[in-house]
Amino acid sequence: MTTPDPLQCTYEDARRAQLRDGIALDTVAKVAFFEEMVAFAARFGARDRLADWRTVDSRGRSPAQGSAG
Repeated sequence: MTTPDPLQCTYEDARRAQLRDGIALDTVAKVAFFEEMVAFAARFGARDRLADWRTVDSRGRSPAQGSAG
């Protein structure tokens, strides 16, 4: 039996290895990665599409509730 070349792998091999490595990360590393991705998205113009729906006017109503009532 021949041993596979460690520098050669299929897409599935790489996907499996990356998933296994991600699962093995500790919680601190997972949170740091998440925060980095959020900062990356914000830096390149991502925005909160629901921000307008979460704002509340002086009467305590959100835009989703409308002006009736």
